[in-house]
Amino acid sequence: MSRSQTSASSPGRFEVLLTRDAELDLEEFHAWLSEASSAPAADRPLTEMTQAMERLARFPNRGSVPRELLELGVQQYRQILVKPWRLVYQVQDQRVIVMLIADTRRDLASLLMTRLLRS
Repeated sequence: MSRSQTSASSPGRFEVLLTRDAELDLEEFHAWLSEASSAPAADRPLTEMTQAMERLARFPNRGSVPRELLELGVQQYRQILVKPWRLVYQVQDQRVIVMLIADTRRDLASLLMTRLLRS
């Protein structure tokens, strides 16, 4: 795991962490959007994603289990949507670990399988 997005210093707050893959997803997303439009336009959704992760520090179980994973019997991951992106995460103890940030139109099961095989 890489850097912490939020602190767990307040009682009842969870620490939000991003895996290295999730950090790369965020960097690639921002670079692509900056190139496709402009840096200020790319900053807006990045801010929305950061705010969504901050809300997870207070309400880690607010997301739903991704339908594609539920159909496979996998229930340990949850997702929140920052349209058109989804943040897939896992809650462990007092931590929320963001595993993946992907476009909602991508096949989540294949993407996660590729990542698991690569690890």
